[in-house]
Amino acid sequence: AAPAGGVPTDLQDIARTGTAPPPMSAAGLHDGGVRFWSPVESAPSRASAGVADARPLLVLVPGIDGTGFAASRQFETLGELFSLQCMTIPAADRSSALELADALERHCRCRPP
Repeated sequence: AAPAGGVPTDLQDIARTGTAPPPMSAAGLHDGGVRFWSPVESAPSRASAGVADARPLLVLVPGIDGTGFAASRQFETLGELFSLQCMTIPAADRSSALELADALERHCRCRPP
């Protein structure tokens, strides 16, 4: 259930409402196209501090729910070792598997080595 502040933190609440507390924000899960986002605060703070991120990229590809929240309990630990990002597929997106794979490949290739 959502805490007193009304922001859902449980995986089922996040999937049901399509919203998540910052930094676990996929900017709405019901509309738009495939998106990639970082569920941990360390990635934005490193970039804003002008520090190059030497951690290897780890992109969590969503399961059947399409949200990328399935590993949410592991985000903090994974974020220490990897530049962690989640791929989210909004409920209304009707991309084919090939289109999703292409989006993932483009995203990974855009990251500097």
